[in-house]
Amino acid sequence: MTTTRYVPPIPTTEVVTISREALAILALVELTQNSHRLMNTFLAYQDPETGCVGLSQVEMGSMLALSAPSVNRAVKQLADKAWPGSWSQRSTNCTPC
Repeated sequence: MTTTRYVPPIPTTEVVTISREALAILALVELTQNSHRLMNTFLAYQDPETGCVGLSQVEMGSMLALSAPSVNRAVKQLADKAWPGSWSQRSTNCTPC
């Protein structure tokens, strides 16, 4: 049995601009393929006014064809890169926004 999960639309059609300097820094960060795909999804779906991404774990998994544990690992890896050491003491469960 297959179910179709709802994936919300991108909050705006406005182009997301990333500077060359930011792209150069992102190129230096070692990420798994799933974490890289998740980061690109976060960049695409961020609200231009708040910077927040209103996607649940289920929605992220549906969009990227990943299981819930894979989404959790990708979020954890991104968080470890952004805040080294601090994420390891927290739960790796990803909860809906």
